[in-house]
Amino acid sequence: MAAWVERNAVTVRAKDELKQRIAVLEEEQRSAVGEERFEDAARVRDELAELRKRVAGDKVLAPGAGTPKHRMPTFGPKILRETMHNLNKKKKEEEA
Repeated sequence: MAAWVERNAVTVRAKDELKQRIAVLEEEQRSAVGEERFEDAARVRDELAELRKRVAGDKVLAPGAGTPKHRMPTFGPKILRETMHNLNKKKKEEEA
């Protein structure tokens, strides 16, 4: 586990540099497509994909992960309906 962390760890500064590099490459890709240099655009696309993977490497990809605001429900539509009904009911009671 420690070896994996060392191999995949990215500092905040390095992450910011990666994001800046991504922005530069996106502009380069748009320029290449506009000038119909499609092979160059494809090369840049591949490099962008690798950089985006590195930036997103520390994000949790499990269902329901993330901040509460952005979590996806890990239950079915019936439970979701009941939960939303209860939340709306609670909200109306608080307003009254």
